[in-house]
Amino acid sequence: MSRKPTGSLFRNDAGRLYVRVLVGDNDRESIPLDPKLTEEQAEQRKELVADLAVRLRASGNATRDAIVALLERAAVHEGRALRDVIAAVDVICKGGAQAKVIPGGSSVPKQVSIQQFGQLWTSGELARMYPDHVKPKRSVEQDVYRFDRHIYPIAGHVPVAAFTLDDAERVMRALPPMSPASRRHIAQLLHRLMAMAVFPCRLLATNPLPRGFLPKLGPAKVKACLYPDEDARLLASTAIPLCRRVLWGFLNREGPRISEAARLQVQDVDLDRGALRLEKNKTNDPRAWALSPGVPQALRAWLALRGDPSPSAPLFVIEDGERFSVEHAAERLRSHLQLAGIDRPELFEDSDARQQVRAHDTRSTFITVALANGRSETWGAERTGHRSSVMIQRSRRAARTFAELGLGELASLAQAIPELAGNGTGNGTDEGERGLPKVKIKVISTSWPRGEMADAVDLKGALGRGNGGEPAKLPGKSEGGGDGSTRLERGCDDSEGARGDSIGGSGAGGERCGEGVGVRGASVRATLLAQLGEGLRAAIVAGDVETARVAHEAIGRLLGASMPWQGEAAADVLDLARERERRGR
Repeated sequence: MSRKPTGSLFRNDAGRLYVRVLVGDNDRESIPLDPKLTEEQAEQRKELVADLAVRLRASGNATRDAIVALLERAAVHEGRALRDVIAAVDVICKGGAQAKVIPGGSSVPKQVSIQQFGQLWTSGELARMYPDHVKPKRSVEQDVYRFDRHIYPIAGHVPVAAFTLDDAERVMRALPPMSPASRRHIAQLLHRLMAMAVFPCRLLATNPLPRGFLPKLGPAKVKACLYPDEDARLLASTAIPLCRRVLWGFLNREGPRISEAARLQVQDVDLDRGALRLEKNKTNDPRAWALSPGVPQALRAWLALRGDPSPSAPLFVIEDGERFSVEHAAERLRSHLQLAGIDRPELFEDSDARQQVRAHDTRSTFITVALANGRSETWGAERTGHRSSVMIQRSRRAARTFAELGLGELASLAQAIPELAGNGTGNGTDEGERGLPKVKIKVISTSWPRGEMADAVDLKGALGRGNGGEPAKLPGKSEGGGDGSTRLERGCDDSEGARGDSIGGSGAGGERCGEGVGVRGASVRATLLAQLGEGLRAAIVAGDVETARVAHEAIGRLLGASMPWQGEAAADVLDLARERERRGR
């Protein structure tokens, strides 16, 4: 009968006790013991370490590095920490058998594996067990992907009690080429998992991952964003699935994280009022805001094409009708840009100074366009969820360039996607011929409050100019000011011949049609101008370019005609057709 190996004790030159044991075929390793052990205790610990080494070698379920790491911990730990090591060896020797995790249990099993422990975290079970110390994860989809793709294949079978720094380094070494930020994300998952194993789960006595384990982030790279014309080309390309274009257009115009958009349900948008609420998000800060002009109409048309799904259905889906996943979203966006014929080098350059465009950069597009067109940081942060201005400030330089180039706003989502153009109805509209929206005009006043128009139009142009460059005046209004001064200078129409055009007018607040100067002979014309004005405003807000153009030209003709109640010729009004011909449009 062969003698059971018991190892051997020896002291090094410094007097430190070591146990020498066999960890492989003709492969011995010297394991340092706790200096505080007495001779008798050292002898007992030597036998324990040797016994564990024999069992681990015989099981064939542990690598040499894993065996050495477990023996080193067994040689120096005491009490509960030592019992955890022995229990981990038991699990490994049973073929890596995992502990049975019972949903709804009151605590984490002692022999839980890394994969089981991670799944308890991402499923919300740990938050239920320890509500005071573990919060539900918001970015769970991305974290599940990182666990499944990078951590579980390498270390998922390892018991938490046996997990070491070597295991963590094996995970990091196996990562494919990726950015420092992505590597840091994976390291953070490992570090957080081990921190929870120490407390509140109390599976480990100490965290095996030391300070400084997390990779350092390099200098910030230049982020990419789309120009308005590139966004328009992307959304107009029918080579890209409609469901994807609706998502990209929404992200560029509203600014949420793509993971937040993935969780949105139909009931989270109020299409009658044009509002959105986002209660579950990364920062646990519920927010709500008014959707950009054209987005409610586009979403209404999108849902109609899907057969008006239930309120609990996902707002954005993929081709088969299922909720979309954020996995590979960056690669998908880049491929869609190329399908649309967008090949600007900056979007696809990945260097030390610049990062190629990602799905997350739709937020950069949103912020850049917003700042370039005069929106405040607060306005943007209410939609993006940024808690500080640091990230918003990174888009300032690009925003200044946008403003200097005069690139303007993004096109209305309802008009940018061909399949949705004319299919949605919004406030104050009903369906006309061929399903196109027909505007209901309710004449109340010829005044257009600037506050209502601020987000619908850009108050900068000079379209319907009278003599001497002065704005033409609406009939039926006095020269005086008022709270309803109405001057529409530049609409959302970015189509051919419309850029830089506007109509102008001034009015005294509160006066109704037919009650101003010269009303006795002009009530019909004044009323018609008021109707056309209100209709033009509604068309711009709804993103109906063609209706806005027709109303625009009609107002110009009326303002240029003779005005019998004044007994004199009207101020000259710009002839749009002639001006377009002159400009070569």
